[in-house]
Amino acid sequence: MLNFQTMSPVDIFHHQVYHVVVKLLEDSKEMAESVFPETPEDYYRPIYFEALDLITTSITDRFNRPGYNVFHNVQNLILKAVQGLDYEAELKCVANFYTTDFNYELLRTQLEILRANFTSNQTSVKITDVTEFFKAMTPVQRELLSEVCQSFQLLLVIPATNAVSERSFSALRRVKTYLRLTMAQDRLNHIMTLHIHRGLTDDLSLIESANRFIHGSDLTEQIFGKFLATDIKKCD
Repeated sequence: MLNFQTMSPVDIFHHQVYHVVVKLLEDSKEMAESVFPETPEDYYRPIYFEALDLITTSITDRFNRPGYNVFHNVQNLILKAVQGLDYEAELKCVANFYTTDFNYELLRTQLEILRANFTSNQTSVKITDVTEFFKAMTPVQRELLSEVCQSFQLLLVIPATNAVSERSFSALRRVKTYLRLTMAQDRLNHIMTLHIHRGLTDDLSLIESANRFIHGSDLTEQIFGKFLATDIKKCD
């Protein structure tokens, strides 16, 4: 037991500094043991759980949006109808969202007709199977299922993500510049469609497109005649 009364001020100071240093060393040791893992498993375990929690939260946020619920209900309405399952819950949700856009009694009747006429070799029906079924129908058959076709068209045009709209706004800045401010709306829509879907545009046949334009009227056909494959080589 130290007697501070008999110690000089310098010794008391050294003694206090000693205890402070010892305390700091003990705290740093405990901190090192808690911060620096002993094994690679201890190091990667919190990183793994943090990434897993982030993925789970992102997926939950992505699929719990009102727009996705509409998409999900319209899809299940058609799939359950062709499989002979109960679709009243989905039909009610679609009716509440689209209100007067459908004749729902007629839609229910046409869904029963679709159920009776739909055939598939697959054990589990996918939306692509229904797409092929509608493609194989004649215009008269589609008219008989007009309400079902309308709901199916809505399903096909509902965007699953907002990536397409974001690309559209980005492309608009490149297409409509300060030197093109007088461009009409119809022309802008056409150019935007060609620019956004340029992958499909590149696959088009220029000769076929030019001849289709020429045959649109007798005047253009008389002026231009008919384009051949050799005409492109001449332009090159």
